[in-house]
Amino acid sequence: MFCVRAADKERECLSNRAGNGYRGSANVTASGKPCVPWIEVPDELCYDVTVDALNYCRFIPDQQWIGPSCGVRTKSGIQLERCNVPYCGGNIRLYH
Repeated sequence: MFCVRAADKERECLSNRAGNGYRGSANVTASGKPCVPWIEVPDELCYDVTVDALNYCRFIPDQQWIGPSCGVRTKSGIQLERCNVPYCGGNIRLYH
């Protein structure tokens, strides 16, 4: 028998609306853009995201939306975009 601990569930879905504990491997934004490695994201955008996050979506405090995000390449440089990570509790509208 295999038991899933709460910490394991947090890997690929959000256990709370803010997504501040998310440690999964989603690496594409809600608009379908691939995430760049966090090491390439300017410090003022990434607020203490650790290197082990690679290019995965993570919670960034004080951003303009709820939920994890990641850096993407744009014509004007690297910017944050939100990721569409599912909620562990089923269907709930996380984003407005």
